[in-house]
Amino acid sequence: TTALLNEAEVTTTTSPGTFSVLTLLYGNGRASPFDAAWVLEYVVGAALTPPVIPTFRIQETAPTWAAAPVSDAIAFEVADVDGDLAISAMDASLILQHVVHLITEFPVEGAPAAPSAFVVRGGRLSGRASSERPGAEIVVSMDADTLHAGELRLEFDPRLLTFRGVSVRGDAKPAIAHREAPGQVAVAFASGQALSGASLEVTFETSAGLRESVSGSVRASRVRYDGMPAADPFAFSFRVEPYRFRLMANYPNPFNPETWIPFELAEDSDVTVRVYGMDGGLVRTLELGRLGIGEYHARDSAAYWNGRNDLGEAVASGVYVVELVAGESRETRRLVVGK
Repeated sequence: TTALLNEAEVTTTTSPGTFSVLTLLYGNGRASPFDAAWVLEYVVGAALTPPVIPTFRIQETAPTWAAAPVSDAIAFEVADVDGDLAISAMDASLILQHVVHLITEFPVEGAPAAPSAFVVRGGRLSGRASSERPGAEIVVSMDADTLHAGELRLEFDPRLLTFRGVSVRGDAKPAIAHREAPGQVAVAFASGQALSGASLEVTFETSAGLRESVSGSVRASRVRYDGMPAADPFAFSFRVEPYRFRLMANYPNPFNPETWIPFELAEDSDVTVRVYGMDGGLVRTLELGRLGIGEYHARDSAAYWNGRNDLGEAVASGVYVVELVAGESRETRRLVVGK
């Protein structure tokens, strides 16, 4: 009986066998999730330095309650539904609360209320790194438990990190917006109900081409929980250790009859592993082919030797020498075949 698309009513006319005709109308005088989405877009744009302020639709097309598109000041006043003289993610949350009838009027419509204590239980920021190697994930998380809305700007060195995306961990599905600029990303979310057990995650990836050890950090600023600014600064520090050419200890060692030989490459290379006896004679050659920069440690990527020579015969117990060759680089280690 009623349908809304981007806050506009979907009207139809009928004729035998078909129905059609779609009318889009912005600024229809009713609060909708579309309005909340525009508020979030404003919040993330305004958080950047320099700010990137979007234009509300009612500034381009006359709303039903005005004869012409409205001014910046009027559009700001319309979006500021809590009347705190700022447009924040909490305004988007209040719009959503109004849509689902959790509130019947916006704070700006009611009589001024006496200030009250406000305690934010959620909102803690934390960071984690999947490793210290190139290509690792760096994740900054905001604990969104009990929050209706949150926003933050993260600043980083774009030479070290690439922004990969924003997600929410948990069953909650709040409205989310983000906007990226060189060295910074702004994120905002809003929900009509307080979130439960949820966390907002902003993911970065460290540069895969680093050739020297480097340290960096992701710094948070302009942080607000349910419209309240955070008092404490936040920064997550990380370190990246580049890949180097090296041959690591085989496992198991001693072994019988098989072992895995892990290694690391500092650049893409044709890789060969050779096993020698203590007399210097070649026992086995393993051609691994062309491999990319990175670490080869797990059983599905490390060099595998089944304890047999190139003729397929099991080798005798004793000490052997394994050599890793990648391009012009060579390195050797000892390994032991047990009884």
